[in-house]
Amino acid sequence: MSKVYGRESTDPFQAGSKGARGSGVLGLFRKKRVILFVLAVLGVVWIYATRVYSLRYDYVVSHTHDPEIAPTLRTKEHELEDLLQFFVATPNQPLPAGLDPSKELSRKSLLAAAAGRSAVVPPVVVFSKTYCPYSKRAKNLLASMQLKPAPFIVEVDLRSDADIVKALLMRLTGHGTFPNVIVKRKSIGGSDDLARLHEDGELVPLLAAAGVKTGVASG
Repeated sequence: MSKVYGRESTDPFQAGSKGARGSGVLGLFRKKRVILFVLAVLGVVWIYATRVYSLRYDYVVSHTHDPEIAPTLRTKEHELEDLLQFFVATPNQPLPAGLDPSKELSRKSLLAAAAGRSAVVPPVVVFSKTYCPYSKRAKNLLASMQLKPAPFIVEVDLRSDADIVKALLMRLTGHGTFPNVIVKRKSIGGSDDLARLHEDGELVPLLAAAGVKTGVASG
């Protein structure tokens, strides 16, 4: 009996079976380690990519409104800025043919229509009509204040694209009548609004905050 046990205990097939089971368990453990390592690497990459994207997004929001860089971040204020730039740089040039005032303005098309010309937009821009008594009243009030720099006046009724300008101002500023007084790319309203700000002593501080000097005191 002892010899039989000896042969069984040294049977190569049984030893091989035990070795195979051991190797299988070890291989499975190694596979799990590899999978866990790969998942960990993917997690680190995902966190890094998310962080980089967040930083790039914050930079774009803080530093640019160029439609070529961040088309989805372009706002009405940016459109209005481009529109004012066009009017100041090319006072007698009509807006591009076929321009749809209900759609976002294209900076490229405005630059092309202006032949690449640019100009510094003064803080105060007034959209007026030459025959309108309210426009005259607003312009006279501003003239009496001796603004420096002087406001830029756009006489809309003298333009061939008057209807488009009116529609654009309505969409971009929410004010579709004339005059439309713009201070630092924001509409402060028309003649009555301007007069009310002046009477309340708020107009001069508002203009000063926009970088405009006046030759008269408020009130």
